[in-house]
Amino acid sequence: MKTDGNTYGNLSDLKTMLGISGTTNDDELLRSMKMASRSIDAYCRRYFYVTSETRQYRGDGNRLFLYSDLLSVTTLTTLKSDRSTEKTFATTDYELFPLGDTNFPKSWIELADDTTAGSFASGRRRGVQIVGMFGHGTGLSATPYESATTTNDGSFNSTEATFTATAGANLNVGETILIDSEQMFITGISSNTITVQRGMNGTTGASHSTGATVYVYKYPQAVTEAFYMQSARTSKRFLTAYATTIGASEMSPYDVSIGMDQDVRRLLMPFKEVRVA
Repeated sequence: MKTDGNTYGNLSDLKTMLGISGTTNDDELLRSMKMASRSIDAYCRRYFYVTSETRQYRGDGNRLFLYSDLLSVTTLTTLKSDRSTEKTFATTDYELFPLGDTNFPKSWIELADDTTAGSFASGRRRGVQIVGMFGHGTGLSATPYESATTTNDGSFNSTEATFTATAGANLNVGETILIDSEQMFITGISSNTITVQRGMNGTTGASHSTGATVYVYKYPQAVTEAFYMQSARTSKRFLTAYATTIGASEMSPYDVSIGMDQDVRRLLMPFKEVRVA
């Protein structure tokens, strides 16, 4: 599954923040953006992009605790020991918790009290299977993306690395986009010609017709702010070949702080995942 392209901001805004107008260092800046995004994932012990996946768990009774953020369920089933389907639950058979707050992902599932709902495979390794969308996102009722007020201007097939948008200025390098059910990562823009990595985050490359809406994935504001701070810090360090000690003829050498900035940590602290087994 291709996930390495996800960044929590875009190249244009980072360059504005750094006061850079040329394109000479775009490749290095994009690498810095990816490094900052993966550092955020590691610190928070979760990721904020959205993946389409099939995952299996050990179930017990009528409650299933998840080891990762769940956004939505396509199918929920129990499996036999040979991994064939034992039971498929209807959406009325279970509820996703915590209830109510749609701004956060779900962390456990409970079957309905009605005995006809059955139970999860008690103690069976990989006895429960979820096909769905995983990641932090912005919850179940609110989609974690928004229209970029542009559409695909011409059909393209499942393998083409470029497509034409009606308003390329509304898109940016470094953004993950959604067209129909396929996620793509933007690596280049030339006027209305958009270069992308196809089939990102567990989605499949597909053909798209003229007029298909382009959506851009969005992330929690604090995460985006932390991303730009850390990306800028990493980008500045590359100018010194990632030296840990720098200096000039007028002054003694001094150490450069490395790692995650303390202000970045403060922004991310509310999102740091703590799970109890």
